[in-house]
Amino acid sequence: MVNMDTNESHMDRVRQIRLLAFDIDGTLLRADHQLSDVVRKSVHSLKGTNIQVVLATGRRYGQAFEIARELELETPLIAAGGAVIKNIDTHQTLFRAKFRPEILRQSLMVAHEAEIFPFLYSDRYTEGVDVIASTEITEEMPELYPEYCEYFARNVTRMEVRPELFAPYASEESALDDADSSEESLTERTVPLVDFPKDLFTWFAIGSWNDMYRLRDLLNERLPGQLEMNVLRGPKYSGVFCEVLPAGIHKWSAIQWVARRMGIADAEICAVGDDVNDIRMLRGAGIGVAMGNARAEVIAAADVVAPTNTEDGACDIIHWLKIHLT
Repeated sequence: MVNMDTNESHMDRVRQIRLLAFDIDGTLLRADHQLSDVVRKSVHSLKGTNIQVVLATGRRYGQAFEIARELELETPLIAAGGAVIKNIDTHQTLFRAKFRPEILRQSLMVAHEAEIFPFLYSDRYTEGVDVIASTEITEEMPELYPEYCEYFARNVTRMEVRPELFAPYASEESALDDADSSEESLTERTVPLVDFPKDLFTWFAIGSWNDMYRLRDLLNERLPGQLEMNVLRGPKYSGVFCEVLPAGIHKWSAIQWVARRMGIADAEICAVGDDVNDIRMLRGAGIGVAMGNARAEVIAAADVVAPTNTEDGACDIIHWLKIHLT
């Protein structure tokens, strides 16, 4: 890992770059969550070159769409940590992740047993629905679950509440009270066969660092190797997110999906990010760039460190690539 001003050993790889993949929050946007004029103009300056720009964000599509339009991008938008890829002109879904139904049921059951209320992402942007909530806000919830209530209140206009999808599970005790307490009937009582809508593609919870790490660890214990998870601070919220995706789905898998359809190899990709859900793409790309404000484990995974997002480090990255264009 080197700083951008001492990167001669990387020049051969830099000259190959044809696709520049940017995270949004903490990378393109400043700490105030705004896109600066200088970054906007810098991205625009790549038009007419052989480097294309793609966004790969943990944000849901509706929250990332306006950034992509402001940057005048023509490439597909990767949202929800790689779980959905959409055409920003038509909102057509090009790729959407899919949970195995039994894995989705069991993962939501773990959250229910941990007394954590999750949200599901729904691919119904054109219908006005992005998120499905697990419960309405009750009188006691703001004190017990302030982060859930904050997210609910700020996103209610793009939300449906569908509690039957999350916790229709009879308790183990009630199942055992039944006259027929065989293993089969217990399984049927505790994990009923809910018909999940086909537009669901990932879920998340929001809470304290301790609760989100606890949820991640419980899911890893109960469903080893079945899920991709990231615990990270979310933009504009007081709480911490635990993202839960199907195994094998992440930003890097989505970037590869887009790149293959553009005839671009892994070695021709430069990926830029700042948080734990960016580590795979930094390691997989031909050049992985961590922002100067990135978490320590992200910097450790990168080839190069750029200036911080507050310093508009994205501009430095673009300039660095442009001066070595072949």
